[in-house]
This record gives sequence, structure tokens and C-alpha cells, in this order.
Amino acid sequence: MRNSSVRRWALALLAAGAMSGLAIAHTWIDTSKPENQGTLVEEAPSAADIAAGYSGVYRVSVEAGQKIAVEIHDTQGCDAEIEIQGVTGDAAKVKAKLDAPLVRNQFISVKAKKVGATEATITVRGADVVNGTSGSCRENAKYKLVINVVASGTQATQEFGAAWRPMSTGLRSDLRSSLGTARTEIRSHIAALGSGSVDVETAAMSIYASAHNGLVRNQDAISTALAGYRTTGIGMLAEGGFRPECEPRGFGAGSGGPWDLAQRDTYLQGFGGLQFVDKEMTNARTQFDKLTSAGRINAQMTYQPFYYQQPAYSAPSQNPAPGTKSLNDLQFQLSGGITFQNPANQMEGCLWYGGRYDPARGGLSATLTDPFGGKITKTPDVTANGSFSVRWNDLTPGHTYRAEVNYLDNTAQDSCVLTLPWLDPR
Repeated sequence: MRNSSVRRWALALLAAGAMSGLAIAHTWIDTSKPENQGTLVEEAPSAADIAAGYSGVYRVSVEAGQKIAVEIHDTQGCDAEIEIQGVTGDAAKVKAKLDAPLVRNQFISVKAKKVGATEATITVRGADVVNGTSGSCRENAKYKLVINVVASGTQATQEFGAAWRPMSTGLRSDLRSSLGTARTEIRSHIAALGSGSVDVETAAMSIYASAHNGLVRNQDAISTALAGYRTTGIGMLAEGGFRPECEPRGFGAGSGGPWDLAQRDTYLQGFGGLQFVDKEMTNARTQFDKLTSAGRINAQMTYQPFYYQQPAYSAPSQNPAPGTKSLNDLQFQLSGGITFQNPANQMEGCLWYGGRYDPARGGLSATLTDPFGGKITKTPDVTANGSFSVRWNDLTPGHTYRAEVNYLDNTAQDSCVLTLPWLDPR
């Protein structure tokens, strides 16, 4: 505290129930445990505070309905006139408990009434200042006590958890719809191939595209749900009056609270969608094999297992770390190929590659490298929601190819290695 060298005062939080016992002298301390005692912090006076004559500013956060007491405790053996000179705001009731002209220690009673803020101006005038004498008790200072009344942290955490349940239900419905659409499309392409209404290449590339789009819709639904839940959490923190030092733990990461449960829920749902599409692709490959065994086509389909990356979503905090992103896109990769006998009875191969990227970083360039170092460069098809896809035709079966997608600044985005299966012509 910025007091005279002769005398200094300290503020300490005491539980309301402890007032009947012996007061214990403390300098400024944080007594956030138990939580109903509030959280007391010292702040540097602003230029406006200094201009208004304040020597120090102190802030306490306390839940609505709770009572606390702020002790102004002498540490230099001086009596003083300690008074509340003014109160603004109706979030809390503030009262000096001792009304004697001079006291050794004063207790400021605070009764938190509703979410909001109340400010109290407290003056401390040493006995020699009051009496006009020349002793050493000459402190003459003015302090601001800011009382932030917040909602119940326990209740806020419960309400935050309850807010996820309808969001989770809606997300599951969206995922069933998007994945169901992918399954319907994939199976319709297989049926069209079986009926002879489309050729092998068209059917295979359409199957990859449908699987890719299903995963994009799946992940966009998850991103939307988590972004909405995070926004809900931020709103609850603001409405509850919670400052960073008193945010309920359930709103943060690593607490095992509602935010962590939502992260786990969406993570499992994302992998569930991945398994769903993987099952459909396995079925598609089996159907190609059956049509080949029946002599209706001569083709073999392959695909590389996807990968799935859960991003680091930041928790609903009012003060995220500088430079952090609030939400990162989920990532996945899908790649595969088809070797088939074309109408000219020649063996031919095609590759398909798709995934996610960051549109803010600009365009993409895709390069396919064959075993002999030859390269084929193409511009991938991209979408506004951050997905890309690219295909290469007229490739040699039995060879291993490396597909790479880069941003235009030459930084790598993704890559995969695929071997086109070898088939004997019929």
C-alpha cells in the first residue's frame, strides 16, 4: 500500500462468521477458499483514480447472497478515523461496523445482493491528523474498494452443463442426417455401377467425393456446436459478473467440468462419423470386388485409412492468451485409388485426394510424384468452408505415387502415399 513511512494499513478478508473471534492481522491476501469469502486483489490506481486522490484501489469478488467483511487492520499501533465517505451502485450493501470516532481496526461489512458492482470510498485519517497534534499517527489517505458481485459459481457450472445437453442432441441429429446422406450417395453410386449406367472411373471418383463431403459436413456440424457452446459459456460468464480471477472451474479446460465433457463428447462423435464412413468405404470396395468376380467389371478399389485430429479449442474465457485462436478447424484426410480396365481394354489408374485447409492462408497447389521423379501439378478444387479435393487420371497401375498439397507460399499442408493395385487385363 502507498502509505506514509510512519504508519501503514492492511486490508484482509474475513469470513462473516469469524467476526466474533479474535481478529488476525494480515496484509493483503487472497482468501478465495472457502469460496464464499470472496477473492481480494490489489490494483494499480488509474490516472483518473490518482487525479481523484485515491492512494490505492482494491477489488473483491463475492457471490450474490454471501456476506463478507473487509478488515482495515493497523500494524503500527495508531488509532485512526476510518470512515466510508461514499457508496455508488446497488449490487452490495456496505457498512462500517464500528462507529467510534477513533478505532484501532475497522471492519467493513459487505452484503452481496445481486450481480453487479458497487464502489465504496474509504478514508483513513490518523489520530494526529484528526486532533491536529504532532504525533506520528498522521496517515491521511483515501482508498477505493470495488465490490464485484457474481452469480453462484456452482449454479453457473450446472447451468453451463445443462446448456450442452440440447446442443449435443441437436448435433447427433445433424450427424445422423449428414452421414446418412453420405451413405445413401455411396450406395447409389455402387448401384449405378452395377446397373451399367456409369463407368468404373465415374463411380469410384463419385464414391470418394461423397465420403469426403460426408466427413466435411460431419466436422462442420461439430465445429458449429462447439463454437456455439463456447459463445454460450462466454455469455454466462459475462452475465454472472465473473472476472478472470473468480471464473468457475467448470468453464475451463482440464477441470473435468462441462467444457471438458463437451470436448470429449464431440471427440467421440467425430470418431464415430469416421468409423461410419470407413465402414461404407469398406463395403464399397467389397462391392467392386464382387462385380469383378462376376465378370461385370475388371477393377480394384483401394483407399488409405483416414486420420482425424481434434484441435485445441480454447475454453470460454474472458481473457484468452494473446495470439490464441478461439476455434480451429477439425482435420481429416481421405485418399484412395482405382485400377480398372477401360473400354479400350487398357489398364488404367486414378487417384483421389481430399482434406481440410485454412482458406485464410490463400490458395493451394497439388503435386503428384511418380516412382521415377516425374511430377504432375494441378490446382485442387476448394470450398468456402475449407475443404479441398484433387484427382489424377491416366496413371500406371502397380506404381506407388506421392500426393502433396501445399499452400502457394510453399508451406506444406498435407501429403499421402498410395500404391495403385496391379490387375491383369481380361
